[in-house]
Amino acid sequence: VMYKENASPDLREEFYQNFPNLVNRTLDFVAARIQHGAVTFAEKSGRSVQSYEEEHLSHYDPFLHDRIKKKKQESTWAPPQT
Repeated sequence: VMYKENASPDLREEFYQNFPNLVNRTLDFVAARIQHGAVTFAEKSGRSVQSYEEEHLSHYDPFLHDRIKKKKQESTWAPPQT
């Protein structure tokens, strides 16, 4: 549902309202996944972490971008060590 290509804005909004805990935990996962992928990708490719993050963030619902970015700043999850 969070991938912008997979669901209409109305369906996404309804899902977010009906399952706030699931959405919150999923955002933790998405933030960790993007962060870990960005670090790994930057080490291998020489591209910036930010370019990877922006590229992969673009796949998700734009409504969630700020929330995902905020999750990356929180200490409620620990990104995998590389």
